[in-house]
This record gives sequence, structure tokens and C-alpha cells, in this order.
Amino acid sequence: MSARDEKKGRLRAPSATSLRALPEVDFALYRVRRNPFAARIAREGIEVVHEQPSPESLEEMPEADFSVSRVRRNRG
Repeated sequence: MSARDEKKGRLRAPSATSLRALPEVDFALYRVRRNPFAARIAREGIEVVHEQPSPESLEEMPEADFSVSRVRRNRG
């Protein structure tokens, strides 16, 4: 893997050697349980409530000064 690949954050598949080095997992030690809210979510659905900012909080925010802001490309 080159430094260029690391910067871009590309994911590579694990090598066969690294997979053999993983320890075995004993699933008898773990319990799987249902989500207690799943039935309610299925029945009622999900509603995201978003209220507008209050006038007081807007007054506390300073105005943006774009004359001193640096412009950069979005990461992606």
C-alpha cells in the first residue's frame, strides 16, 4: 500500500495471513437480545423533531466574516 492510498483512505481486503492470525470467537459467551424499542418503532414509526433556533441563540452567534475565511475543497 502506497502513501497515496493511505491518504485517500481506501479500504483494502485483509490478507490471508492477517485472517489466520485472528483468534477464534466463542459465540457461546455472548447473548443476543432483541431491541426493546423495535416493536414501538415498528408500530409508531420514527419522527425526527427539529425546531428552529431560538431568536436568543441566533443573537448570540457572531456574524461570519468571509473576508478573512480560507476557502478549501470539500473532502470526499
